Amino acid sequence: MKNHELMIRAFANAAEHIGESHLIVVGEGATRPEIETLIRELNIGDRVTLLGERTDVAAILPAMDIFLLSSNSEGYSVALLEACASGIPVIATDVGGNSEIIAHGERGLVVPPGSVDAFGAAMTDLANDEATRRVMGSKAREWAANHGTLSTMADRYRAIYSDVTGTPC
Repeated sequence: MKNHELMIRAFANAAEHIGESHLIVVGEGATRPEIETLIRELNIGDRVTLLGERTDVAAILPAMDIFLLSSNSEGYSVALLEACASGIPVIATDVGGNSEIIAHGERGLVVPPGSVDAFGAAMTDLANDEATRRVMGSKAREWAANHGTLSTMADRYRAIYSDVTGTPC
């Protein structure tokens, strides 16, 4: 579902255009052996770190320049909300609520799902444009503060329930 293969292939294609960039993958799952094999096959092992499962993601995020989400399917991604709250521009596939959270060109870039070329081009563009990353990261943090908090989302749910039931919640 998270399509790490897409992210890794796109990074391998973009690597020659993005200087000393390093890909850090957080999380653990059944596909790790296949991911490790792919990294070896693409000869990018010196530029990719698989951190595995972590409980300190909030502490890791501020060290990142770009947050990547290459999913084939999503709902309303909490990971994207966390990245935005940390002030990190995002590259995400156009699935689920990703385009609503990111708003292509505002808080990051949204690319077609499954497109290695589009994902790699987006990586290249953002990796090589620090000013744009700063602006997008700032907009992401501001958006998260205004739209991505638990209280804001609870207020929206209450409004929906009130509309549906015709009574205030």
